[in-house]
Amino acid sequence: MRGAVHTVPRPEEQVGRRSASGSRAVKAYKNRFNRHKPGIPVSAFEPPRGTNELSVDRLGLASDEEMVRIAVATFRVSGRKFYGWFVLSVGDVLSVGTDGRQGCSVVGSPREDNMYHADIVMPVPLDADDRKDAIREYARDLAYLAHFEPRGNWTRQIDER
Repeated sequence: MRGAVHTVPRPEEQVGRRSASGSRAVKAYKNRFNRHKPGIPVSAFEPPRGTNELSVDRLGLASDEEMVRIAVATFRVSGRKFYGWFVLSVGDVLSVGTDGRQGCSVVGSPREDNMYHADIVMPVPLDADDRKDAIREYARDLAYLAHFEPRGNWTRQIDER
C-alpha cells in the first residue's frame, strides 16, 4: 500500500477531515441520525486563511488503528484531542461545484508525518473579491455531504444520557 499514497484518489475512496473540536464532534455525533438537522458544521470545511486547500486523510489506505495513531500523534504535538473524522467519498468531493461552479478536486500530498495525507482543493482564486463567500459555498456543500465517524470512548458519556 505504500506506493498507493502518490496515486490520484479514486471516486470510491474515503477521505476524512480530522476533528479536534469537542463541541463540533458532540454536535455531529448527537445529530448523526437526524436528517433535518445539519450535523457537520460548515466551519469544519473552511480552509485556513490564505489558502484554498483542506487537509484530509486518505482513510482506506491504512488500517483504522494506523490512521488513529497518526491523528492522535499529530494533535498531541499541539495539545489538542482527536475526536474522529468528518468523512466524504472522493466522488462526493468531486461533485461539489457541478452546479455551474468549477468542481473541487482531491490531490494526494503525502507528508513526512502522514504518508496518507491529501488536500481538497477549492477552485477559488486567493485574490478573488468574493473569496470568502465562494469558500463558504463550497464548505457548506462539503459539510452537507459528510458524515461523522467518532474515535475513542468519549461517545459513551453521550450514549448513557
